[in-house]
Amino acid sequence: DFLRQFLGHGGAQLGIVCLIFFFVLAAVPNILVGPLQTAINATGDFLAPPSSQHLLGTDEVGRDVLNLVVHGARISLTIALLATVISLVVGTSVGITAGYYGGRVDVWL
Repeated sequence: DFLRQFLGHGGAQLGIVCLIFFFVLAAVPNILVGPLQTAINATGDFLAPPSSQHLLGTDEVGRDVLNLVVHGARISLTIALLATVISLVVGTSVGITAGYYGGRVDVWL
């Protein structure tokens, strides 16, 4: 019932679609932007404004900003997933300990 109500909300549907899009983009960034560009661009496109060739422009050494952002999302999502797993393990351990022992241990935790 909760899931049906949640998915019936337009904002929730949009949020889920955005999350899936970002996870897919971070998992396989080559689909949209190609391989990570770390070399300095010798063509002179330094600090270029957004254009059809560079949707977010270029940085001070001529690298495509969209390429850097998409590849950086992979690192950010990996760190977020790792932090979530760690907090889940610690929180579950504390909750189980507090529930099992109760009393002073429960108050202390």
